[in-house]
Amino acid sequence: MIQLSKSKYFLLNMNFLLIKKYIPYLSVFILFFIIFSLIQFSTPNLAGADGYYHIKNAYLLRTQGFINNFPWLQFTIWKDNFSDFHFLFHILLVPFTYGDLIFGAKLATIIFNSLVFLVFYWILKQNKIKSTFFWTILLFCASQIFIFRLNLLKTQSISIIFLFLGFYLIIKKKYFLLFVLSFLYSWTYGASLILLFFIFSFFCLNLFINRKPGLKLLIYSGIGLLGGLIINPYFPKNFYYLYIQIFKAGIFHSIPVGMEWFPIADLANFARANLLVLICFAIGIISSVITRSGTTKQSRENTGLPRSPYSGSFAMTKEQADRNDKKVILYSLFIISLFFFVLTLKANRFVEYWVPFTVLFGAFGVDSLTRLSLPRSLQSPAITLKKQTNKKIIKFFTAITLLGLVLANISYASWAIDQGIKYDQYKDAAEWLNKNTPQGSIVFNANWGNFPQLFFYNHHNYYIIGMDPTFMYVADPQKYWLWRHISEEGIICSLPECKVPQKDKPISQVIKEKFKAEYIFIGGKSKYQNLRNILNNDSKFKKTYQNEDTEIWKIKHL
Repeated sequence: MIQLSKSKYFLLNMNFLLIKKYIPYLSVFILFFIIFSLIQFSTPNLAGADGYYHIKNAYLLRTQGFINNFPWLQFTIWKDNFSDFHFLFHILLVPFTYGDLIFGAKLATIIFNSLVFLVFYWILKQNKIKSTFFWTILLFCASQIFIFRLNLLKTQSISIIFLFLGFYLIIKKKYFLLFVLSFLYSWTYGASLILLFFIFSFFCLNLFINRKPGLKLLIYSGIGLLGGLIINPYFPKNFYYLYIQIFKAGIFHSIPVGMEWFPIADLANFARANLLVLICFAIGIISSVITRSGTTKQSRENTGLPRSPYSGSFAMTKEQADRNDKKVILYSLFIISLFFFVLTLKANRFVEYWVPFTVLFGAFGVDSLTRLSLPRSLQSPAITLKKQTNKKIIKFFTAITLLGLVLANISYASWAIDQGIKYDQYKDAAEWLNKNTPQGSIVFNANWGNFPQLFFYNHHNYYIIGMDPTFMYVADPQKYWLWRHISEEGIICSLPECKVPQKDKPISQVIKEKFKAEYIFIGGKSKYQNLRNILNNDSKFKKTYQNEDTEIWKIKHL
């Protein structure tokens, strides 16, 4: 027999232990890769409209280089003041732009989403939270709305990963890495300032509980976020765009915007749909209260040291300091969860952050309860209950319930994506424009929501408005109202309300003079009927293309 040397045996053993260590992480990634593949490839459609813009932007980044201006939206602030707040996200998408873009968009969504659950699992493991896999599966089961929004090819998956890692680096006091993460986050997403709320929460709680200022936390993260905004390819335009995105489009929008910015319409239905999340929130609150009262009493009994004359607190042992650190984590998660809940009530899009951090709050809360020493009066009943409980039966029914919820969420997300925007809804019309109109000619698109697919299939043309109507409204309010009244009512009016529309010029002349457009694009079978009537009854317009979803009209030479 061949005898292995001690060194070779040691190396083989170490390799085996290393592989064994990472098998659970690999298994979690593969499991969710399969789950999200079942969702994404159940339909040829992408979830929502924005994904078509993001993958096309990444394609242009690869094929044409850095995008400094965005002429594809002619009458918005993007034309001359474009600032890509998803710049790093688009760079991450570049490897997925080789070959079919829709397939690449789906594959990117699958990988990014799988990483969300892998990082969630990893954080629980790093903090020695019990039942790690259970909580990871529970995160998938907790909310159908959350799972659907994860399947949108938008920045939220990467943003959640950044916030998870930021949370981990804060509690582990890894300040330099937090600086690097903050810098990169500001290059990835306009909402990176959310990380400041995390930092401020930990700073205040640490100051209150541990009597430590924790200035390093503020300095490293603050410099990272600010540095990322200043050392930026879009500086200083990005500060103006940040102001528009937060205040004009987000908090104080004065015109109709995307549905994701509106409050929760039906709170009762929202509560039913997110019952597991609310249970996690309640568990976290209960554990926070019990942990506070229990550990405070215990710390007073166990130490014979005097009260500090400077901090007003008892001198702490290392064990008590660790307990206080866990309090800071638990209370911070409560504040973060509550913060995202309030934001969700204001704008339903924030559900994508509320759900994961509330489940994380519940996981840390349950773990803190299991580590508490029960009073003697409760120990005997608890031990008796534990002995009488059949753990195998509980685990079996828990597994069956979670499996049912997983399948239900897969089914719902697949159905919702399939019922949404068809991947080829405007493909033929966009390709017709590409072949039959001059390079860079402007198309008057009646609906701002049509832009992502038009841009996806045809960047040969330029368009009036897209991505967010606020970008056009801020650029020129009068032109925004003119576009909107023409599109929705078929009248000429450049004010919010017009009792007497202007009639001194025909619509064809106004569109050509004010918007420099010769082509009008209308998507949707029954939308914009007033405009359709104008086009049908005015000899200056000629219908050049029509299918069951779209119409394209050309303005004849005036």
